[in-house]
Amino acid sequence: MAWISQSEYARRRNVSPARISQLRNAGRLKGAVRTRGRSILIDPDKADQLLTAAHDPAWDEQSKLNGRGDSGNGGGDGEESPGAPEQSEFAKAKEMHELAKAALRRLEYEEKAGKLVRADEVETAAFNRARAVRDAMLNIPDRIAAVLAAERDPGRIRNILTQEIKQALEELSR
Repeated sequence: MAWISQSEYARRRNVSPARISQLRNAGRLKGAVRTRGRSILIDPDKADQLLTAAHDPAWDEQSKLNGRGDSGNGGGDGEESPGAPEQSEFAKAKEMHELAKAALRRLEYEEKAGKLVRADEVETAAFNRARAVRDAMLNIPDRIAAVLAAERDPGRIRNILTQEIKQALEELSR
């Protein structure tokens, strides 16, 4: 009796290891399974007998695809096996996970390279800059009210205001 791993048995039967786990957990492989440490080993001959005797429709279909009922992994006609959708879903999920990890690594790299800045930092800086502009503009009347009150020439008043506004904005741009 040659015991093989659960993965090897699944490979021989052209089903996913998850399908073998389902059958094992459902008690359909009693007597054909043993554990060694953390490894699960299967007697392929005994497992095939149990599943054939139980008339598992998925197993019967797999036997048809393989062209025989033995435990070999003979060549089918190229159709997908019942376990393939599970493998496909797993492969898709794994691919999505890897793509997400790659995107995250790219963002981290661009942030460290100075190409990206955190949105909360930009918001804080924009708020602080807007607050400084507001404060500088609101301080102009306090600084030049007395000078403007003494002036009677509208052109001169305009020049004084323009100069103060320019000075406040130049200080903020530094």
